[in-house]
Amino acid sequence: MQNLIRIINMVEIVNLLSVQRIILTVSFLLLSSVTDAENIPADTLEGSINACNAGGASDCSFLGYIYSSGEGVQQDNTKATNFYNKACDAGDMGSCSSLASSYYLGKEVEQDYVKAAGLFLSSCKGGDLSGCSILGNMYFNGEGLEKNHKIAAELYAKACNGGEVVGCRKLANLHYDGEGVERDYQVAAGLYAKACNGGNMSGCSLLGVMYYSGEGVKQDYRKAALLYDKACTGGNMGGCFSLAVSYSNGEGLQQDYKKAVELYAKACSVGDIGSCLNLGNSYSNGEGVAQDKSRAKALYVQVCNSGNQQGCNNQQILEEQGVR
Repeated sequence: MQNLIRIINMVEIVNLLSVQRIILTVSFLLLSSVTDAENIPADTLEGSINACNAGGASDCSFLGYIYSSGEGVQQDNTKATNFYNKACDAGDMGSCSSLASSYYLGKEVEQDYVKAAGLFLSSCKGGDLSGCSILGNMYFNGEGLEKNHKIAAELYAKACNGGEVVGCRKLANLHYDGEGVERDYQVAAGLYAKACNGGNMSGCSLLGVMYYSGEGVKQDYRKAALLYDKACTGGNMGGCFSLAVSYSNGEGLQQDYKKAVELYAKACSVGDIGSCLNLGNSYSNGEGVAQDKSRAKALYVQVCNSGNQQGCNNQQILEEQGVR
């Protein structure tokens, strides 16, 4: 489960940063129709620049956006960064987060974890809870900051208490692993449930794992399967993989190899390596699908190329059997 948690952490960081940019984009398009035009009128642009220079945070933020995206003006990342800096300094937390995201990911500017951390700290203090979550992850990983799991836990807790469900899911991870906080499976399960109920599908999937294993909750394969199904329906491929395993083993659900194959294929198609491996096994053994060892081998090659040794081993076995 620890490896699953780490993979989800990386995916959710990128998702959080993407959401911040989407929110800014939608906000600007709602506030101004001028970006629908090919070029922003010179007097409009000049007015925004003057307002920004006079301390107008929203104007600075708007200018940062248009120069970053190239909507209505020629794209200029240097100007975008300068305007986002001004907006952030004027108290616009969305701009602080946008600027921090750029430094964290190395987009539009040179990657700089130290600057990103400082900006996420400002946005967190200013009430941007996603900034708290990402800053917590930087403390957890030691990115631009000295690694400190206790501070990471405090930041995740702040985000979670404010309703930011990714923070709840990450805090649950720490309680599960006993990193920065006391290991407590019951607390972890409660936090995963809070995250799941708030729409975080990774939380649903991981809570399902706890019901499956009976950690912090009474073991219940049926509840586990229902949580996997919710997560999978919501786009979490870890949930699809676990649901497929439940169908394959007949745990909490009537055994259905065909359904398992469908779920493995769904998750494999978007890069879930465990699902690709099990899909290869299904083709190799003819479980839920017509036996096709050539197809199985192709899947094992894909898994092997990802660095998974079991895929390499299975590939070798089929090659020794003469499968091309």
